[in-house]
Amino acid sequence: MHDAVSPDMIRKFLALSLWTAVVLVLCACGRPEISKTSSRPAVQVAGEESPAPRIGSVRASHAGGQITDQELLAQEALEARLDRDAQVSNAIESAKRQILAQAYIERTVISASQPSPEQISRFYEDNPALFRSRRIYRVRELVVAAAPERFGALRKAVAGAENLAEVVLWLDSRKLPFEAAASARAAEQIPMNVLRRLFEMHDGQMTVFPTPNGASVVRLEQTAEAPLSEQQAGPLIARYLLNRKRLELAQAEVTKLAETQAAEMNKTVVSLMDKLTKNAPAGSDVAVAAVKSAMAAANSAYDSFTKVVKQATDLAEANVTAATATVVKETGKKKAA
Repeated sequence: MHDAVSPDMIRKFLALSLWTAVVLVLCACGRPEISKTSSRPAVQVAGEESPAPRIGSVRASHAGGQITDQELLAQEALEARLDRDAQVSNAIESAKRQILAQAYIERTVISASQPSPEQISRFYEDNPALFRSRRIYRVRELVVAAAPERFGALRKAVAGAENLAEVVLWLDSRKLPFEAAASARAAEQIPMNVLRRLFEMHDGQMTVFPTPNGASVVRLEQTAEAPLSEQQAGPLIARYLLNRKRLELAQAEVTKLAETQAAEMNKTVVSLMDKLTKNAPAGSDVAVAAVKSAMAAANSAYDSFTKVVKQATDLAEANVTAATATVVKETGKKKAA
C-alpha cells in the first residue's frame, strides 16, 4: 500500500518551491540585455546611486587560491556548529529544495522555441497602443475609497460631470474619502485593461475604473505620440513571447505534478477505506468516518493548491510584464537620443 502523501507536503514543496523557481527562471530569462554595465545592486545616497558592496568579493589568499567573504563566514559558521541549529538546518534544506526545483523548471522550459517573424509581426499589429500608436499619457486621478455597491452611482456622477471639480463636490457630499494625484506614464507603464480605455479617449475626457478598495476616476489631460517601429519593438516582442511560452510550459508541468500527487493521495485513501469497510468489526463507524474526513481534507488541499498555482501564475506574468516595460522604456530613451 502506498504511503499517504500529506497535503502539507504538496502545498509547501510544489506550490512554494516549484513556483518560486518559475518566477526566478522567467525573471532571469526576461531580463533586458540593453546594458553591459555591472549587475551589482545599487544603493541611493543623497539621491545618487552607488554600487552596493558584494559579499562574494575577494578578501584574502588561501592555500594558493582565493577565498571570499562568503566562504570565510561559512567556515566560521561551521566551526560554531550553526549548521546543527534547527532553524539554520531547515533553511539549508529549504534552499536545497529551491535549487532542485529551479533546476527542474529550467530543464522543463528550455524546450520553448523562439517565436517566428510572423508571430512577432502579429503581436505588433495586435497591440497598436504599445507600439505603432504608443503614447505618453498625462492624467489626473481621484483614488476613491468606496464599497462596491457605490460604484454604479459614482460612474453615473462621473458621466454627468463637466470636470474633476464637480466629481470632488459629489464625493464630498457623500462623505466618500479620496486622494488626488497627477502623473505622466508611457503606455507600457499602464495596466492593459486601463490602457485600452485610455487609448480610445480624447484629451479632457474622464472615466472611472473599479479597484480592489473602491474606484479610480481618471481625467486624460494630454497625450503625446511616442511610437515604436516594428524593427525597434521586434527584440522586445520576441523576448516577451518566448517568456510567455516558458510560463505556459512551467504552468502545465506544475499542474501535471499536482494532479499526479492528488491522484496518488486519493488512491491511497480509497484503498484504505475499502479495507476498513470490508474488514472493520462492528462499532468501527468512527474510524471509517475519520478516513472519509481525511479524504475530504485531501481534496480540499488540492483545491487550495490550484489557488496557489493561480496566484503564482499571476506573479510570474507580472514579472514578465515588468521586464517588458523596462525594455520598452529603454528603447524609447534610445530613440529619443
